[in-house]
Amino acid sequence: MLNNISNIDDATVIKKFFQGDKDLVANSNIRIEGSGSSLQLIAKQSEMLATLTLIEKRRVALVRATSQYWQLIHRLLIENNFVAWGNSKQKGFVEYQQWVPPPGYQIKYTEVVELWKQWWPNQRYHKKHDLDLEMLIFLKNNWYPIQNITVEEGTFYVKTLVGQLKLTSKEKILWASKITKPTAKDVNDRVNISSNDELVKERRLSEKKPFLVRNFSSSFQEEIKPEINLSAQVKSIQERAVQNFANNLEEIVQMLLERVLQAEQRAERLAARLREVGVDPDEV
Repeated sequence: MLNNISNIDDATVIKKFFQGDKDLVANSNIRIEGSGSSLQLIAKQSEMLATLTLIEKRRVALVRATSQYWQLIHRLLIENNFVAWGNSKQKGFVEYQQWVPPPGYQIKYTEVVELWKQWWPNQRYHKKHDLDLEMLIFLKNNWYPIQNITVEEGTFYVKTLVGQLKLTSKEKILWASKITKPTAKDVNDRVNISSNDELVKERRLSEKKPFLVRNFSSSFQEEIKPEINLSAQVKSIQERAVQNFANNLEEIVQMLLERVLQAEQRAERLAARLREVGVDPDEV
């Protein structure tokens, strides 16, 4: 029997739905209904928003991609370890699967090139014989750390302790990254230099541009300099510096990684040509 709860919000109803809550609930906008081994999330006028079924001990959701609740449903799915698996056979719906990562990790399902872009920069600081646990991949029904990723002519080879995956750059892979929370000190260290530079510039600018204030108790104008609230200025400058850092960093990293990938591909082609003419590339 449906429990009508007028004061429950949409997000709470959707969370209960994707958690497989058997207590059928509703508000004035959406409701949960059960049918056999599956649940349905239904909006006004009986519009089907999503279905949830249990397949081989894993929750699978089909979500209508054109509903007004799409963005909210997608965000809540990601927060509950669902990943977008691709378009469903049911027209207009996207399939999501729930995968539970090891504690302290965040689940991801992306093209393998995205995994490589995040894995490669960390390797320059990683000792060769240490086990890197920053990223894991799902293989043979379990999670394993990545030993190495190599690229040859656009093909990615992801090596683990129990085997190797061979994928093209457009193929997807299920992986998990360790969740790390930046501290206030990390942010301050990043923006300290730039914020100090900007503070000096602003102080010099204020010194060069004094302003006039009319003193109505006298017949003359006196030139004064503005008071500087250093604490507020530092905070404002740091906020701008952090925003600029965030906006530019991703673009710079993307460009550098693409150049590295191109360089590795050129090196592999050169090595292949050397082998064709009987020259060992390691001896060149």
